[in-house]
Amino acid sequence: MQFIDYYTVLGVVPTTDAKAIKTAYRKLGRKYHPDVSKLPNTAEIFRRVAEAYAVLHSTEKRAKYDAYCAARRHGFIRLVRANASGR
Repeated sequence: MQFIDYYTVLGVVPTTDAKAIKTAYRKLGRKYHPDVSKLPNTAEIFRRVAEAYAVLHSTEKRAKYDAYCAARRHGFIRLVRANASGR
């Protein structure tokens, strides 16, 4: 499973407030909606934008995501996966 940085997808930073996240989502949603845009891969881009917004607009999901990102930055995710596979 490939890691997707939802903040990068929406073009915001982790300290961005909920209102700015919603604004970024709406702007990108209009730009990449498959019924509106003629650019290639708009359906995939739109799906990622919607997925990022679904995580970042929920306070609970965002807190879990931020904790996962912090653990990933410090290498804890790799250690847990390595130990789980018996290495």
